[in-house]
Amino acid sequence: MPVSKNAPLRYRLIDECLCRDKVRWTRARLLEEVTEKFLEITGQPLSQRQLDMDLQAMKLGGSSGLDAPIEFDRKAGVYRYTEPGYSIHQSPLLVDDADVLRQALSVLQQFQGLGLSQELDALVSRVEKQVNLHGRPAGPVALHFEQVADYTGADKLRPLYEAIRTRRVLQIAYQPFGAAGASPVTVHPYLLKEFNHRWFLLAYNQDQQCLSNYALDRITQVEGTAGTYWPDHCPDAPTYFQHVIGPSVAANKPVEEIRLCFTKVRAPYVLTKPLHGSQRSTPLADGSVEVRLQLIPNRELVSLLLSFGSDVTVLAPAALRKQMIEVHQGALARYVSVNESLPAENI
Repeated sequence: MPVSKNAPLRYRLIDECLCRDKVRWTRARLLEEVTEKFLEITGQPLSQRQLDMDLQAMKLGGSSGLDAPIEFDRKAGVYRYTEPGYSIHQSPLLVDDADVLRQALSVLQQFQGLGLSQELDALVSRVEKQVNLHGRPAGPVALHFEQVADYTGADKLRPLYEAIRTRRVLQIAYQPFGAAGASPVTVHPYLLKEFNHRWFLLAYNQDQQCLSNYALDRITQVEGTAGTYWPDHCPDAPTYFQHVIGPSVAANKPVEEIRLCFTKVRAPYVLTKPLHGSQRSTPLADGSVEVRLQLIPNRELVSLLLSFGSDVTVLAPAALRKQMIEVHQGALARYVSVNESLPAENI
């Protein structure tokens, strides 16, 4: 790693020296001590020029934001801290740390509905004050996530988020699409998951004694209860979702090998953006590509495959291939029906 990338380490080594205020830290001795430790840790030497630049960066008004009270006593020829007992660990955040945190918080603020904007703004303000960034222009926002305007379930994010944090049992009213009304369900909330611009709650259904997935846009009401929270059923999220695309995990369904063939036109897109972490690809002679996935088939997988239109063919398993055929046949029948009902000039 380049020396320039190890600034925090060098600052710490310099600080460790200057904290030993009984030692006469001449320019040469400070370089010797810091270089020895830096070389031991990184395997890289340290120049006098780099040390001088680091000392300047650490001083009041320096680029590190540490504002350390470092003084060079010209008469004695030594470096020292002018404040007894000072250490940079009293101000552990650097300017670069604050910039990174500010970018991360700006990303979180984009998740509308969590209601974190005011809290995050206050946190950023405290960090900036800590590292003396007030009055300095903020860097440009480098990341942006697409948001869906007026998402129906957005108002449920905050109460569900708080219930997960505080381990509180909830009674929700849930109305699946097509249902005449909402039904009450007692749940132990574990995780909020975003997929394809929709949010889902993974929770333990106390009545049915199983893990269930609830789309937030179908939760009509959220109320706390006095029940005892059951954390034991909470799964490890990476493991729980590792064999599916999306939030739906069917209980007791085995992992299957999904074999797909993508056309020459679509192949580069699938190779550069794999459908799943288990993807294994085999380029074919005609420019197409065969893709193998280890997945539990679910409706999100079917929706994803349908998004490729005629550029994908399901080779296996047979049940998934049959499902895709039926969906495409149904779509074709509807197009034929529409064509038959439209005036000739509109076809």
